[in-house]
Amino acid sequence: MEVTFGAVGDFISIGVLIKDFIELLDDSRGSAWEYNSLKQQLIFLRLNLDLAKRSYDEYYSAPQFQDIQDTLESVVDEAERRLEDIAVKVQKYTSTLCQGSTERRIKKVARKVQWSLEKKETEKFLLDLNRYTSIIQSLQFDAFARLMERNFDSSKKDQSDIQELVNRLQKDFGDRFASLEDELRTVRTNSANMQQHLLDVGMVVTRRLDMVTQTVNSLGVAVLRGVSGMSYLGTSVLSLLSTMHDTIINRLERPPRMGPYFTFEDYLGVDSIILLNFVDSWNAFEGSLHGKFKDKKGGRRVAQNRFLLQDHQTGDEIDRDVHWTLAIAPGSRINMSLICEVKEDEDEAQALKCPFPSCGAMCEGVIGTVIQCPSCQQLFRKLPTMKPGSNSPDPGQFRKRKGSTFDKRRALRTKTKPADARNNDSDSDDGDLTGIKRVAVLPILRLGIQSTPVNGNVANGDKPEIYKQFLKILEGYQREQKPIQDVYIQVIALFNSTPDLIEDFKQFLPESVGQEADLTLSDSEIDRKFGASSRNTAFDEQERSRS
Repeated sequence: MEVTFGAVGDFISIGVLIKDFIELLDDSRGSAWEYNSLKQQLIFLRLNLDLAKRSYDEYYSAPQFQDIQDTLESVVDEAERRLEDIAVKVQKYTSTLCQGSTERRIKKVARKVQWSLEKKETEKFLLDLNRYTSIIQSLQFDAFARLMERNFDSSKKDQSDIQELVNRLQKDFGDRFASLEDELRTVRTNSANMQQHLLDVGMVVTRRLDMVTQTVNSLGVAVLRGVSGMSYLGTSVLSLLSTMHDTIINRLERPPRMGPYFTFEDYLGVDSIILLNFVDSWNAFEGSLHGKFKDKKGGRRVAQNRFLLQDHQTGDEIDRDVHWTLAIAPGSRINMSLICEVKEDEDEAQALKCPFPSCGAMCEGVIGTVIQCPSCQQLFRKLPTMKPGSNSPDPGQFRKRKGSTFDKRRALRTKTKPADARNNDSDSDDGDLTGIKRVAVLPILRLGIQSTPVNGNVANGDKPEIYKQFLKILEGYQREQKPIQDVYIQVIALFNSTPDLIEDFKQFLPESVGQEADLTLSDSEIDRKFGASSRNTAFDEQERSRS
């Protein structure tokens, strides 16, 4: 049974009445003994009511506490009515007990309260309070006894349930153990049967393996005999294939029935077969190279014979001054390197630095030999250092044909041609090595033309005046980097009176420079600057170069 709102309200209201009545007794101040006794009884009643209220909230909602609940509610109702009656009797005297009343008036009111609370009424009220307290205490004891009995019954029921569960589990475990023992006996029986079966199978397999072993042994002997025969046959076939391979490779490398040849690898890394029956001289070989690399990267330098040839097997440089039949051996492999001139200091000229701009790594090797860069895997060869103005940097660097004045002038022009003029005449700069596989680097020291003072005078002071002016022109050319056409014009004007010097000077210049310099001047300007004789000399030089 749940706690009703009215029952809770009764507990609250009677507690409030007891509190108010205690305050009224404190204000009225009646007989000391009666006052103290009544106050103690009210406090005790209030405590019992608080305990009954807590028990009421916790336990009295159960069905077995229904009678206790009814009795407690009736006692609370009666105590509430009794307290209200006493409070009404005392309340009519409290109006005179306000905070602003004088002491004389308080004493007068106290007498009235003492008179109103007669002795019989006080005793009766005390008896009622004791009765209410006793009833509430007895109800508390009864409720506690019932609660203990209920808890005992509940624990006894739980114990019986646990005992029943334990008995059931024991029975289940017994059944399980019995079934496991039966299964174990069955497994042991099956295991014994399986062992006997495996033993029988093992004996059968052993007999079969013995038969297979005998068969394999007999087959092995036959196979060994067959393998030996096949080995002999394979050796014969391999020798035939090797012979066929050599024959096919030789036919692929050399055109059939075309006579002696040699393999040529150009500076781009392209291999080609050159037949010695068709190319039988240096002129024919260089002419084929000029036509092959015309309008290609490095073609102008090939046309100027700025390349080197090297035997692939021996690593020796091919001297183009030697006769063609002595320099080129049939069946050899010739590598071509394009010469690139680089201006360097003395320290840089001794270092083996990769000339390809995309790499620039430092390499190990010997100057004059072919070196493969470990970083970019490109091939290059560094030639001995050449000083400015030197006419023979390397005996085998350029070909010098003997017995021909035209070829001699061409070789001299190639040697003495400045770097800026070569860059202007070439379609590929020396610094642009993209796509080139093999180069030969020719270091040129950065040196200037200076006069050496001797005792306060110039060392060339005893030379002719025209020689001094010629040195000034060359110094201005190297210092100011003038175009070679301007130098050509100044030197022609200087040597106007000596045609022999003009002819000798033109031998050291490329033909294209002389042609461009002559074409940029009109006939009147040539007559005005150089004279008619020099103009005729220049015209003769143009005709000779064209032929």
